[in-house]
Amino acid sequence: MSDFTSQTVVLKNGLTINIRRIVKEDPPKLVEMFKYLSDESKYTRFMKYRKSIEEDELEPFLKFSKENFAIVAEVNVEKGESYLIADGRYVLDEPPDRASVAVIVQDDYQRLGIAHQMLSILIDVARENGIKYFHGEILLQNSKMLDFIKKTGYSYDYRDELGVRYFLITLEQIKTPL
Repeated sequence: MSDFTSQTVVLKNGLTINIRRIVKEDPPKLVEMFKYLSDESKYTRFMKYRKSIEEDELEPFLKFSKENFAIVAEVNVEKGESYLIADGRYVLDEPPDRASVAVIVQDDYQRLGIAHQMLSILIDVARENGIKYFHGEILLQNSKMLDFIKKTGYSYDYRDELGVRYFLITLEQIKTPL
């Protein structure tokens, strides 16, 4: 099990954020964060339109193990009034060594380096926990995420089928941090 707890990051625009493990008090903050996502971001992340997300849906991600790891990005930590702007996670869904991975960033904070930082942390934690591959699905219309994957510089295998790119990243070939 990884000992990662948190990391302070300065974004491209100078904003300082804290990327940390999700904690039991976070579900209401994640529900609130969801409200600030555009309809396009919700659709491209969940591959269907979602009006809301419920706290009980987040319960499985509050338990840490080698198979399940979730992090959030938080702003205004030092001022006492913090809120979440991003969520990232992996779930081991093809044992023994393949996990699905997902990151979502509030629209106003996209393209500032948050997703890169979060993916780097998730890769390090996954490797520590014996996970060798990340896989996932990206809608082919989701040009932001397709561009993001390209900009990471990671080589990955993929196939496109019915408007969806199915990808597989071999974690052993990656040197982090990004």
